[in-house]
Amino acid sequence: MKAGTIGATVSALALAGCATMTEAPLTGPCHVTQAMHQRYAGATFRERLRRTIQRDANAPVARILRDGVPATMDFRPERIDIHLDDGGRIDGLRCG
Repeated sequence: MKAGTIGATVSALALAGCATMTEAPLTGPCHVTQAMHQRYAGATFRERLRRTIQRDANAPVARILRDGVPATMDFRPERIDIHLDDGGRIDGLRCG
């Protein structure tokens, strides 16, 4: 009886180790630090960077802004704006 209980416990622990952890949802408001500016400034923007930047800023919404392209002027505290230069490099990060 004891061996059966131990085996069941080991099986349960093994299955629990296979469970995937879900990422906590981003809730905002956006927060950009000086360290983020230093980390991303000048980096070539790739779509996979969007989620990393959003997670660092706790911003559920991200918007890519390029020089000369019109953008709305509405302020949304949960949004991070990723500004790109003509070469596709990150020129700045701002909340709003």
